[in-house]
Formats: sequence, C-alpha cells, structure tokens
Amino acid sequence: MSPTLLDPSGNSIPEISPASPAPKSSTQPSSTHIDPIDNEAEASSLTKAINNPIKSNSSSAKPKLREPNPFDDSDPKKLGMFILQCKLNFQDHKDLFGDDETKVNYALLYLKGTALDCFQPILLTLINPAWLMEFDLFVEELETNFDLLTPKVKQKPNWNNFECKKIIKL
Repeated sequence: MSPTLLDPSGNSIPEISPASPAPKSSTQPSSTHIDPIDNEAEASSLTKAINNPIKSNSSSAKPKLREPNPFDDSDPKKLGMFILQCKLNFQDHKDLFGDDETKVNYALLYLKGTALDCFQPILLTLINPAWLMEFDLFVEELETNFDLLTPKVKQKPNWNNFECKKIIKL
C-alpha cells in the first residue's frame, strides 16, 4: 500500500507516477505529509521512544549544587552560614556525599586563609585525626577554633589529638 500524500491544508494530493517528477516551485517549498505508521504496534513503540527521554530528563532533574561561600576566618560570624550551606548541599545531593569523609573533604575545599592554614600541617602528614573521617567532629574542630559565638572552655592543648589553635593577630 502506498502512502497518501497531503498538502499543507490536509487535502489529498494525487499520486504522481515515478516517470514524471513533481514540479518545483521557486517561491515556496511545498510541505507534504506522509503517514508512516500503518499499524498500532509501531505507533506504540514510537510513542514510548519519544516520551522516554522526556520523562527521564524531567523526573531526575535536581537543582545545581551551589558552592558554599568560602570561609577564611576574616569574619568568624560567617562560620555558621558556611556550615549550614555545606549541610544543605549534603541533604540535597545525598548521592554525591555518601560518607562523612567526603563531606569533610568537600568542606576543606572551601576553607581559605587562616582557616585553611590551621588545618594544613595535619593534612600534610600521615596522621589521620578522627575529625577527618567524621563531619560532626570536623564541625566541632571548626567551632572550637573559629566561632566567636560558641563559648570555649579553657583547657591545656592536647597535641596527641591535634587541636588547631587560632593564631592571634596583633
């Protein structure tokens, strides 16, 4: 069975024999509609193929990961916001932050200045403190050294458990 040709308005176009080519128009190209689907199985598989990518793109779309504002200790009041921004990313992108070590490494990437200088010596050694493997301990370490709003208990430094002490600027 040969396909039925339709003009732009939907009217049937008479079948043209192969010996005589269709006349060419120099003003506007004519649009012809060919109905390629003759059976229902083909129509169903075509519909599934078209809709499948659309569904997969829209249902799995997540908001873009927003990087936290780097924390550099120039304003210790911003530490809470830094931690909050990190935690929001962890909650929204659980697939990217499966374990605490990944979370700590992510947060370390956004430390700058004095905050990074404080952690650098221990990061360059082979010692792995507990706060490097557990995000809550890392947050405690940050708050102990940089948060002016968190009351600190005066205690003698314990160098066995490495606790970075804030450098006082004169």
